[in-house]
Amino acid sequence: LLEEVDTSRPDAPGVSHYEAPEKQYQAAFEIAFANHLEMERFFASKEYAAAVQDQAKYVQRFLPFPEQAAYTFVYDGKITLAGQYSSNVADLIVKVGATNQLKEGIVSLMNSKQNQQNGKSGLGHYLQGVQHFGLTVYDMPKSLEFYLEVLGGKVAIGGDGFYGEALHNLLFQKEEVEAIEKGIDPKSVGVANIRDGSDMSLDVRFISFGNTVVEIIHFRDANLTVAAPNAFEKIPSAVGYTNAPHLSFYVKDDVDIDVFAKQLEEECQRRGLTEVVVNRIIRANSAEEMKKLAPKFAKTDFTGDFEGWALLYCKGPNGEQLEFNQVTRKAKENFTRAEAEYNQANGTNYWFLNSQKPKSNSQRLYATYSVPVNAPLETVWDVLMDKMQNPQPYIPHVVEELKILERYDNGILREIKTPGMHMKERVTVDKQAGKVTFTVVEHPLFTGELSNQVTLLDNGNAGTVPILTYTINLQPTSDKALEQIEAQWFIKASQPEAIAQAVQHLKNIIESKNNQDKNTMTLAHSQTFVGAKSEIVRRMFQAGESMNVENFVKFYTEDAHYQFSNFPVAYGPQGIRDSSVGFLATVAKVYHHIKHMWEVGDTVICEMDVTYIRHDGKVFTLPCCDTIVFKGDKVQELRIYMNIDPVFVFDNDEAQPKAATSGGSLTKKLEKMYEALHAENWDEFVTFFTPNLLYKIGANDPVVGPEACRDLLTHIYKTLKLTTHNTRGMWEIGNTIILEMDANYIQKLDKKFVQVPCVDIYRFDGDKIYEWRVYPDASQTGVRI
Repeated sequence: LLEEVDTSRPDAPGVSHYEAPEKQYQAAFEIAFANHLEMERFFASKEYAAAVQDQAKYVQRFLPFPEQAAYTFVYDGKITLAGQYSSNVADLIVKVGATNQLKEGIVSLMNSKQNQQNGKSGLGHYLQGVQHFGLTVYDMPKSLEFYLEVLGGKVAIGGDGFYGEALHNLLFQKEEVEAIEKGIDPKSVGVANIRDGSDMSLDVRFISFGNTVVEIIHFRDANLTVAAPNAFEKIPSAVGYTNAPHLSFYVKDDVDIDVFAKQLEEECQRRGLTEVVVNRIIRANSAEEMKKLAPKFAKTDFTGDFEGWALLYCKGPNGEQLEFNQVTRKAKENFTRAEAEYNQANGTNYWFLNSQKPKSNSQRLYATYSVPVNAPLETVWDVLMDKMQNPQPYIPHVVEELKILERYDNGILREIKTPGMHMKERVTVDKQAGKVTFTVVEHPLFTGELSNQVTLLDNGNAGTVPILTYTINLQPTSDKALEQIEAQWFIKASQPEAIAQAVQHLKNIIESKNNQDKNTMTLAHSQTFVGAKSEIVRRMFQAGESMNVENFVKFYTEDAHYQFSNFPVAYGPQGIRDSSVGFLATVAKVYHHIKHMWEVGDTVICEMDVTYIRHDGKVFTLPCCDTIVFKGDKVQELRIYMNIDPVFVFDNDEAQPKAATSGGSLTKKLEKMYEALHAENWDEFVTFFTPNLLYKIGANDPVVGPEACRDLLTHIYKTLKLTTHNTRGMWEIGNTIILEMDANYIQKLDKKFVQVPCVDIYRFDGDKIYEWRVYPDASQTGVRI
């Protein structure tokens, strides 16, 4: 009888540890036969038929499969060679007598010792070092002068006047709860009240010193400037005292930081380290109340230079202040820039954020990774051939541009561009060796090659198994090559984690293609499956996150059907472009946090949270479920199920964001235009537009020019009489106005009231409108354009 599925582990990339209860198997049994003939005779016997005749009364479903080999992973309480390396590698080590693979140093890489001590599991494999040291300072200007001018540090990111409920709870919750329980003023134990900005606020600078970062933080009266002294007095600084520093550990980019916090608390509780409690970002007034709060530990909704920054706070076992943080996206770019500036200014070669940076600028970038593939050799080779000319489905990057420059008998010359990488490659095919070589051509920073190779490994009774290998072997062209921004993509791609991810990505696609060819995936078993189309969906989301609509529409067929929530349907790439206008005017960044993905035939279902960052800095994370239908390797239909209303709801005092530079003059101009429109004063109406006005309603063809716009509206007004507009929101941003409203009409024929919800977008050239796009739900009007 099987134990319940363990769902406590965090998801690995592309792997979910969740299985719905109705899909979990309750039992398994094993039957062994001397040979294949004996097995067939058994299943054909009367005894077997009698044994299973009532099976359907008790068993809902079963899945038989043959065993090709048996391996022991743990024996007598100790992990075996197969457990350390995998069964295939263990077989290979035994067959070739690879005694060097049994050395302590090699084994420890595969089987970390700290995970075996006293049966307690550690969390070191989630970290990549210490990210920064923090220090609370009394005088911020003097501190900046010392660390920047005297010691030569470089500011990575920083800001003044931070406050907020979540930030306050994150930094001070444990101390504040203890003070409340003791009946004392939280300020007496160093709790700075930064809840709403009326009392105190926080100033912060992160300063890079190449191999590490120093953070200086400063709490002050919210009504004073950054030059004000710290809100709390200095404490003694002799080494016997704790001088309020904190130590921050660097969490890997692909780890869910809230899941990590929960595991950290549980692991420390299990070890008896009860003082290690992670602060929540939700307010609590007692330790008991803290325990009952939702597991929301990390603050992640940073914007601007801090976008991509995430952190959580907890106490160590001796009361020391600890932080765990992630640095991704914009924040990581800033730290990397400051690191490079420090290196250039001081002649150093620190590359902390790229920890595998070669020690010597002239050292080559070399990495290789191999993995067995459960597919026929020909299937693997077919994929490698397709990848040569059609790389997009097979690599974990968005291909922005691919050109086949020349073709040869044994390959091609191609030019490929992805975010962060642009190079020309001579691709050579050697089928006898099972190798495809990508030789770098005329690159300013590197010479050398990348290669994919497939070889066969004799796996004993199981037959031969294809081994897929990916190798990067590049030589910098100069001592300064690796310091260039253009080199960062190659440096990251040669990291052990990156090359392993690339090979596993390709392996998954090959195996899913093989499974589809065999037609093994059937809807009858309702199997959860992630394959090639799911990988395309991931890359499509990545393209969307670039905020470049041209990258995004490349994934769609010409007849694509695109339905975002209850917004009008967009058809084809051009329709998607048009429908993105209002979205891009409001949203600056978007990120997809995939929870579950299912692939059945030509359909992919994706459950996720989506984070939107508006141009005004507000952050929203909303639940979402997409259904995506494919035609070949492109999306033919996308339906997005979510309530995105919060993103488009602005506070009253934000109706005209601070980003507007016109002081509302364009809004006033628009109001005048609508006065002329309501009065059907067409002579005045046409004066509000440039001669080349583009006017477009929904998916209808646009008209050009003020007179054409007038003629279209008078055509509509033959059927409908415009009465009023109910404005829901109006935003003037730069030279653009976005108007959300209900347009109210009376049908002239039967006098019925008709309301048309819509969003209009106006773009101005000076004080005249040169583009007017209307996104209406006009289904109830009966008007044909």
